[in-house]
Amino acid sequence: MQARNCLIVLTLLLQPISGLTQGSSQHPQIDQALGVDERVDYVSLVKFGPWDDRNYMLTLDDLSYLSETEDQIKDPIPAFFRIELRKKMPNLPKTGPAQYPRSAVQLFQIRYGGLLQKLKTLSPNKNE
Repeated sequence: MQARNCLIVLTLLLQPISGLTQGSSQHPQIDQALGVDERVDYVSLVKFGPWDDRNYMLTLDDLSYLSETEDQIKDPIPAFFRIELRKKMPNLPKTGPAQYPRSAVQLFQIRYGGLLQKLKTLSPNKNE
């Protein structure tokens, strides 16, 4: 009985993590015009992690928080959340393979409930 309970708890803990990749588009449509800072190449932010429409709120100044080797860090968290963590935890390392807490994926899932993609924009065409 105890093993069964452990299995149920483990399944519940891993389910949100697997949700980061399930249902998320491998090649989301990123619209540069939706970004708040025209100096940011929003398409390039996918090299840091999965796309999330909250990345559109990032500015060039925000990107300065990322490490020089950010594109080599394989934590499946989007750029906006990486920057949020670095702002809140300024002592995070900027070198090496482990630059984020082990709980970063779970924190993202708890705070945001997963990836936000395909942001709807206001359009005069009601058929869109």
